[in-house]
Amino acid sequence: MAQKPTYEELAKRVQELEAELSKHEHLGSDLQVANEELISIFDSIDEPVYVSDPDSYEILYANSAIKGRYGENIRGRKCYEVFQNLDGPCDFCTNPLIFGENTGKTHIWEFQNKVDNRWYRCIDRAIKWPDGRMVRYEMAIDIQDRKQMEEALWQSEEQYRQLVETMNEGFSIVDEHQMRIYANKRLCEILGYEQDEIVGVKATKVLDENNKKRFEEQFARRKKGEADAYEITFTRKDGKKVPAIVSPRPVFDENGKFKGSFSVITDVTDLMRAQQALRQREQELQMQTANLEEANAALKVLLKRRDEDKKEMEEKVLFNMAELVAPYLEKLKNTELDGRQKAFLDILESNLNDVISPFSRNLYFSYLNLTPAEMQIAGLIRQGKTTKEIASLLNLSSRTIETHRKNIRKKLGLTDQKANLRTKLLSLQ
Repeated sequence: MAQKPTYEELAKRVQELEAELSKHEHLGSDLQVANEELISIFDSIDEPVYVSDPDSYEILYANSAIKGRYGENIRGRKCYEVFQNLDGPCDFCTNPLIFGENTGKTHIWEFQNKVDNRWYRCIDRAIKWPDGRMVRYEMAIDIQDRKQMEEALWQSEEQYRQLVETMNEGFSIVDEHQMRIYANKRLCEILGYEQDEIVGVKATKVLDENNKKRFEEQFARRKKGEADAYEITFTRKDGKKVPAIVSPRPVFDENGKFKGSFSVITDVTDLMRAQQALRQREQELQMQTANLEEANAALKVLLKRRDEDKKEMEEKVLFNMAELVAPYLEKLKNTELDGRQKAFLDILESNLNDVISPFSRNLYFSYLNLTPAEMQIAGLIRQGKTTKEIASLLNLSSRTIETHRKNIRKKLGLTDQKANLRTKLLSLQ
């Protein structure tokens, strides 16, 4: 099956036939052949094609594609009446653009028909009709689907443009020659420039020498398809430095040729300040920690010295009691004493031994809630004195001593009635 000719090939053949008609107007048979071939070409075109008289606007020819849309009986009617449902010539008629001094030129334009509301790409040209007059030829290619795609694409692009313009980060597009071809509003704010001051110029305009070198290194990586984020410092219009993180993406065409890159640019000035403040605070805390450690060490030394002084004092007290008191008690025991005096002497000697021994201290520190009377009675119980003996020695009633015994048991945690109080007190020795 023969391949269908393209529109370009058809247009070329129409021009050839037009030239052939001009050369052979006097030859009837050749003219008829050329006319039939021209009509045959028009009929083979799937897109609507019509021919009209530029003066009367009468439709001289319409192919099957256009008849299928507007009816079979349109030949001889006015083109503006059939195609645009108007009472007079269209105010957008392109006849002036293809006749007169423009004869021989092709005018291509896009138009939305108000009758069917579809978009067409119109190809208009003045051609010579078989009867010798110059007529209007138009082929209308339906581009409704393309227009709808363009509209959807435009809306999509507009949404992305609004997104880019309202984002909190800077956004830049740089071409393969390092020329900045787009910068959003946020990037202009970061750099302190107006958009027309940084678009259309080298991206390195806002970089000092050191950062230019870094940009060149990164741009070379973009050409290789690499897209790693990197840090760089911009120089604002007012001379201030702006540390930033650049997140780039390379762009390649369908043939794999590098066409530039786009980047999201994050101003990290506040972050750098926060990090600096954090480092300073960390140094301050380290100094405070060192000072606390020194103070803690000094406190430990003081506490140790206090414990040593306390121990030394206790040893002196115990030594003095043993050396200065105990000998005299021993001598007093060898004197003539009655029973009561001797009992008191025994208690005194026992208490003195308790002071010297750990018992009193253990009892005091372990059970700080014992009263002085309870401490005294606890000492006598430990010595094996009975309630009656204690009552006699302290000149108290046995009932009072029993009450003290109960209180001592309670404070020592002896809830079990079978537990022996003296055994508990002896355990504190």
